[in-house]
Amino acid sequence: MLDRSGPTAGLGPVEAGRRSLVMSLDDVWFGYVGIGGCEPLRVVARWLAGQEAVALAEYDLLAQAVNDAALGLGKLATVPYSDEL
Repeated sequence: MLDRSGPTAGLGPVEAGRRSLVMSLDDVWFGYVGIGGCEPLRVVARWLAGQEAVALAEYDLLAQAVNDAALGLGKLATVPYSDEL
């Protein structure tokens, strides 16, 4: 588990991207784990619901998972990474 005492980000952009692609929570989580994320589905669900802060590194993995899904559908990757917030 990551140290959450450092900088954090809100997941509004990730959640907006997920909804625009009609991705399920499972879809996001599988993409996140597939690129190196290691938190369980229940933690990712709390992050996306705004119930817990998310570390910038984890935010970027979730953004990448949603952007990869967009590209896979032939759409533009629109979720910004933490350095663009």
